Amino acid sequence: MNNVIIFGGDHYNSLGVARVFGVNGIKPCGILVVPKGSEKLCYARFSKYWKQVWTVENEQEGIHLLLTLKTSEKQVVIPTSDKAETEIDKNLSSLGNYYYLPNINDTESAVQILMNKFEQNKWANKIGLKTAKTWIHALDAPLPENLTFPCILKPVASSEGDKRDICKCSNTQDLHNALDNLRQKQYKRILIQEFLQKDYEMELWGCIPKNSKKIPYLLSKHLREWPVVGGSVSCHQFLLDAEIRKESERILYLIKDNGYTGNIDIELFMIQGEVYLNEVNFRNSGDVYACFHNKVFYPLIWYLDILGEDVSTLNSEYSDKYYAMNEITDFKQVLAKNISLKEWSHYLFNCKDFAFYFSSDMKPAIVYILRIIQRKLGRLFGK
Repeated sequence: MNNVIIFGGDHYNSLGVARVFGVNGIKPCGILVVPKGSEKLCYARFSKYWKQVWTVENEQEGIHLLLTLKTSEKQVVIPTSDKAETEIDKNLSSLGNYYYLPNINDTESAVQILMNKFEQNKWANKIGLKTAKTWIHALDAPLPENLTFPCILKPVASSEGDKRDICKCSNTQDLHNALDNLRQKQYKRILIQEFLQKDYEMELWGCIPKNSKKIPYLLSKHLREWPVVGGSVSCHQFLLDAEIRKESERILYLIKDNGYTGNIDIELFMIQGEVYLNEVNFRNSGDVYACFHNKVFYPLIWYLDILGEDVSTLNSEYSDKYYAMNEITDFKQVLAKNISLKEWSHYLFNCKDFAFYFSSDMKPAIVYILRIIQRKLGRLFGK
């Protein structure tokens, strides 16, 4: 079989994809972006499922490595971070002869355009999806005149900033304070978005095959997020509601009809019985760890489909309404006293999939926990 290379950060996203291939008898290679001097603390590389792992200091170095790893047989690359996908998309013409890559109509930088959340918002409205009102604001320009409060500030593209900088502003003073803080962090522009009072948030993820008409996906309801404001889902439950799934499938097929192929991660809001699009990430979802119990191995399906293999016999449906958890992140809810240890334990023991715990591949979790302990001790003793 053609080689598969997972390209992204030292993250449970990369780890989860490696485990998907590993349990299906395919050992992937990995290009993991790790700060210089931190290679020994890179927990994802300790998975037993890797064939080989290279560490690089940044995504540009990863692209250079891909160009040196090219072979006569086309390999498959799966990005697991926004920055990795951005660099792949910018270099589609130079990589495309040697690798199967996520793309929109085989057009260089087409994905990158839609990774800009303002452009994404315009595209979503054009194809009939409900979204929040959105503005791009240059930090050296006057504020838009028709702003409404409360509003949310977030990076224009995930690759331009840090998700931890997402914040809610209730009034003009909050907004000015937040913008001053962003200027200090060297932001040049920011996305301002109408704050939608959501009933709850949903995660829709899977892959958009190039050849197969069937789209494998999973859909869950956020139960908890960390950080509480602007964070990622830390505990979720799968949704079986037929109407919500129908709308989710419509969104996926609209994206397929737009020419995209690759893994995908979509954030949705439920507001007064209607589904709103919050964000589309054109790369593998960090929630990949939640695909194991139901055996919807969508990264494998995309890999086989892009190679022209028949995927009709592979499972692409889920039917179990169970819990999944990023257990280490979600435990911060207990430490913050947002939930009692007893209640949290109830969720823990009813979860079927975890970001770190994996009975046949525990070394990454052990290394990650040891890394946390090492950092805590370093802060305690000033090292």
